[in-house]
Amino acid sequence: MKKMILSILCCGFILFGLTGCGSTIGGVSNIEISDHDILVSIKEGT
Repeated sequence: MKKMILSILCCGFILFGLTGCGSTIGGVSNIEISDHDILVSIKEGT
């Protein structure tokens, strides 16, 4: 019985997390991504 309740809760959390990833309604986003703003740095000795 505990395994069944735990599995239902886990599935609920997974579904809640997946639906929370969609931040826009209608599937249209106004975020523009530019590759000019990317900075990469490497520490010496790593």
